[in-house]
Formats: sequence, C-alpha cells, structure tokens
Amino acid sequence: MKLFPKKAPHIRSDTSNKTVMGDAVVTLAALYFMSVCYYGQRAVQLGLLSVAVCWGADAFCVWLRGRKVSLRNFSPAVTGMIIPLMMPANIPFHVVVVVGTLLTLLLGAKSIEKSNKVMMPLFFLIFLILAA
Repeated sequence: MKLFPKKAPHIRSDTSNKTVMGDAVVTLAALYFMSVCYYGQRAVQLGLLSVAVCWGADAFCVWLRGRKVSLRNFSPAVTGMIIPLMMPANIPFHVVVVVGTLLTLLLGAKSIEKSNKVMMPLFFLIFLILAA
C-alpha cells in the first residue's frame, strides 16, 4: 500500500488560515449549542472563560516576542473552545483557567490543533487527573 501525502486544503486553495479557523469556530458553536441543551448555561460560561484565557495568553506571548497583537487570529479562540468540550461540565473554573493558560503558553495555540492522535488522549487524561 502506497501512501501519498497531500497538502492541507487551505494551502491548495485560496482560503486563508483565518477562513479555516472561522469555519472551526462556527462548527464548535454548534457543539456548544448541544452542550447547552444537555448541561445548561455552565457549558457556555466555561467556553467563554477558556476563550478569554487562551486569547489573553496568546496575546501575552505575541507581545513578549515584540510583535503586534492581532484579534484576527482565531487560533486561540478555537483552542479555547475545544478545551472545555473535553472536560466534564461540572469542572471548577480555576481548572479551565490553569489548563488553558498552560497549554497556550507551553505549546502555543497553533500547536494544540496540530497535535497528533497520541497527544489528545494524553491531554484528556491530564484533564481527568486535574478534575479529580
């Protein structure tokens, strides 16, 4: 069996990274709608807190590098929306703040979305240990 690697869709077409991340935000918003139906308003509160923390940590890293902080980068928003969806709805707010800050500062928002299939279950186990 021969495998032929291909480029990502946004590299082959005229769509930008902003468009791809915007589509991801819309898709994750649908997941948040379902989580509100199941778990109530707490799911949205966790999501908004996590997005704010990831965006703040990413802006801090960009500022430390001496670059201009741009709100057009949706990568921290995608990261912030994914983190609470992997956690139980009754998790304390401080766990979301700590995990979002550490993951964004240590790995960077763009690295989290690119992590392989081994890392995501590892992150899930870390979240479960922190929640206990």
